[in-house]
Amino acid sequence: MSYQFDSGIIGMKMEVDYTEAYRKLKEMDKTASQIMQKAMIDIVDKEASTTIQMLKGKSKGGNDIYNTVIQSLVAFESGSFKEAKVTFGSDPIEEGGVTGSRGGKLAQILEDGMAPHKYAFQGMEIDTRSGKGFINALRKTPTHPGIPATDWLKDTQKRAQPKFEQAIADALQEAWE
Repeated sequence: MSYQFDSGIIGMKMEVDYTEAYRKLKEMDKTASQIMQKAMIDIVDKEASTTIQMLKGKSKGGNDIYNTVIQSLVAFESGSFKEAKVTFGSDPIEEGGVTGSRGGKLAQILEDGMAPHKYAFQGMEIDTRSGKGFINALRKTPTHPGIPATDWLKDTQKRAQPKFEQAIADALQEAWE
């Protein structure tokens, strides 16, 4: 920096070297989406653990619908070079989540619930005269009680989304320093 005094007027000449700032901007241009994805995936992972605890609390143990969905949960980073995107849900996400043994999309059933419904059959009578028959245990009730909606996915999103902006800002600030 230099000063010039000319006929009662003070002039100032300043030279600034932006080399380091340009280098840092170039580096941030390459890594910003990865930094943002990492910040978002950290938030989703924390909120997913709350979701898992909620689903475990509803589980009756064993390999029931709640545990099957818990075991299928995934969170992964996606997006392109300039885009930060995190995907969370029941794997395989592209196919609507985990499928039950009878073909239903279990994660969707837990999210939205399932209305009570009558079973397609109640049991079969065994013809003992022919010596052949099919044994099917009779149900205590001819109606499935239904499954209440848990909103597990919407609730996870509601808890995670407000935290993204601050987490991203903090992560970018830390990377800049």
